[in-house]
Amino acid sequence: SVVGFVVMLFALLYIVSKISDDEVYSNELRSAGPILTMKKGIPNEEMLAGQKSIMPKMLLPNSTNHIRRLLDQYESKAKDKQIKIILFWSPIPGFLAEAEKLDNCIITYNRTHADVSHAIVFSSNDLPRNGEYPVKTQTQKWIFNAVKPGINNRTEGITFDWTNTYSPQSNIPISPWFLLKDNSSITDFAAEKKKSDLKIAVYYEDIEEYNKLQTKINTLSKHVHIDTYGYNGSIKCEDEVNDCLKTLEKEYKFFFAMDKWLCKDYISRKFLIALRHTMIPVLWGGPAAGFYKNIFPEDFNTYVVIEEDFASFKSRLEDINT
Repeated sequence: SVVGFVVMLFALLYIVSKISDDEVYSNELRSAGPILTMKKGIPNEEMLAGQKSIMPKMLLPNSTNHIRRLLDQYESKAKDKQIKIILFWSPIPGFLAEAEKLDNCIITYNRTHADVSHAIVFSSNDLPRNGEYPVKTQTQKWIFNAVKPGINNRTEGITFDWTNTYSPQSNIPISPWFLLKDNSSITDFAAEKKKSDLKIAVYYEDIEEYNKLQTKINTLSKHVHIDTYGYNGSIKCEDEVNDCLKTLEKEYKFFFAMDKWLCKDYISRKFLIALRHTMIPVLWGGPAAGFYKNIFPEDFNTYVVIEEDFASFKSRLEDINT
């Protein structure tokens, strides 16, 4: 989303502004996986004391309070006026337009600028082949970007200095949502759905998603009514995806929010789609579902986790549906 792009851009700008020839690193990073050869982390809070920036220090990954870090990312902008050049090895649609709002960095997609860039961002889904990486300068930072999990790439002999991923433990965490400090208005989006029959909507985006989720959906359908839309769905949706989802939100209270990946720290895109269209996300559970408890208030029926005891799961759905 545009909001996520802006947050990532501000974070990148702040961290790249700290690049110097005589950096001292203190935080030991947790490796993000075998594809990364990680160096030391970015400066900690004590090392940055006295720096003239209103970017919250809690953005730095030296704290386990990841929720605070997410909250502190917003309404902030670095004041360092030294121009920095950030090369995105792979273009991101709409990113350059947002970057024009900043006056202390240059964002470029031109790979011929690699030798003069302060940092280069490599996307996980479009990494160069071995031998095709640019020559890295002595003070340049290489940043590994991953919006989604499911990465299985070989990067032999390549070192990434920082990570820019969906994980809150990343150097530059990517957040797909924004948080409000105070929102006293409450809307009952389910008011017109309360008398509807208990049923869950499923939307398959493509054949890959269909193949990965079909078995779980078939198991779930033995215990609760399921309506499938999208690719190979039992109910056809003639409109575009967004129009189809708008149609679903008028009829369904529950939306199956499991994505192609079930990974720790990953907030499913389907989860956000459900919330955006005023439906309650239904999660399959596992390690990924446990992470949701750190972000969203489960007690307020923000989402429902499918339990091994399907009878208990169905009972909870019925309680919410009344």
